[in-house]
Amino acid sequence: MKNIKQTISILATATLLTACGGGDDTGTAAAGSSGSTDFSNLAQCVANRWEMGAEQVKKGLETVGGSSASGVAFSVTGNQISEFSTGGSYKGTPNYTISFTRGGTSGTSQYAGTATGTWSVDGDKLTITRTTSSVTVTNTIGGVTTTYGDGIGSPSTVKVISCTPATLTYDQTLSSGAVVRIVLVSA
Repeated sequence: MKNIKQTISILATATLLTACGGGDDTGTAAAGSSGSTDFSNLAQCVANRWEMGAEQVKKGLETVGGSSASGVAFSVTGNQISEFSTGGSYKGTPNYTISFTRGGTSGTSQYAGTATGTWSVDGDKLTITRTTSSVTVTNTIGGVTTTYGDGIGSPSTVKVISCTPATLTYDQTLSSGAVVRIVLVSA
């Protein structure tokens, strides 16, 4: 049960810290799917309102080690909206629930609230620094419920693979060394 809680917390924290959004649709592609390294317009492209859907959260959980091969099955409902203003401010609003089963144990983790901070780009790197957080996590595992605040933490940096007015794709390297590729859509 401890491994399940740890896996959920690691991924949810990573997705919360790195999901993006807030601005207009006038940005041009900073890097195309062809692997272009022209990131001169990346800040303009990132300044948008982005959605991380349930499938992207689930994909990340599976990358961390939760899959049928490890005996853990996940389902996710909800999303996270992230807004990146052209002035460099960030607002992330998670509203999703992760349900899981492993052997005879099942449970849920619910994420809700708002985190704010700043963002910046340097080459192909996007860094988010959270300065406030009212995000709460409610875990119910084996009939036992615990609730805690999701703290501010250290700045999070991801490697942007591509950015267009419709999608933002980035790689998040987790502390385990696993790399999660996330695709956000303009919201």
